[in-house]
Amino acid sequence: MLRNRRSIFHFTAHAVSLSIQRSLFRLTAALCLAVVCLAASHSALAAITPLRAALNTLNCEGTACSQVTLSWDEAKQHYDAQNNSNRRVWVEASNLGASARVLVSPHETGKLLLRSIVSPYRANYE
Repeated sequence: MLRNRRSIFHFTAHAVSLSIQRSLFRLTAALCLAVVCLAASHSALAAITPLRAALNTLNCEGTACSQVTLSWDEAKQHYDAQNNSNRRVWVEASNLGASARVLVSPHETGKLLLRSIVSPYRANYE
């Protein structure tokens, strides 16, 4: 009878050990997957920066589109709206989580505090 109890204890301890090993394996696999996903997202974000150079392909709606130029300021991490007209212009843009609006004086630059813009942006005379 004592031998039978030791056998059951040994079997139970072995089953618990296997369960812990499986859990550790799953945890290790999940951590590896998380690291791979973070690395991939970092490289994907790095790939976005050259795409900002193609910003002029965004559509513009409004009365002042021909007088407004948007550009990405890499150092400050925001968009600049350059007003090339002799009148004040409201420039508006948005992305999936936020929007920004700035009134830009003639021949001045305004800051749109967005890291990405979803087309189209708007430029209208005041």
